[in-house]
Amino acid sequence: WRYGETVRAIHLNDNAIAELPDRICALPCLTALHLERNKLSHLPYGLHRLSSLTKLALADNVLYDPPQEMVDAAGLGRVMSYLAALDLGPDSRAVGLGGLGLGYWRPHDLVPAVREELATRLHQAELQDSS
Repeated sequence: WRYGETVRAIHLNDNAIAELPDRICALPCLTALHLERNKLSHLPYGLHRLSSLTKLALADNVLYDPPQEMVDAAGLGRVMSYLAALDLGPDSRAVGLGGLGLGYWRPHDLVPAVREELATRLHQAELQDSS
């Protein structure tokens, strides 16, 4: 980004943002990121590389990756550790699942797919139990 080396704070509360671009992870001087009351479901795993970040405001989103409960209860350090554990680096943005007929999925896309599959299986089991 042209001014990436000078951006210190971003305030984007109340904007119905559903996804952050991975490029946000390339702002080395960013100290505060305010994204409250949006529609974020996940964070870029590379966010943990923002070593200057001291404030990450994410209240009132629909996060599942990391879970909203973790974000609300834990501090910035725990959220960053979570993201670091899942960050496979910039060259591994997709997981190849071609043999399973699922094509290529980014890691955070697997969470809703797995939840949907589990919900379907649970529903099928409930139908079998009731008959």
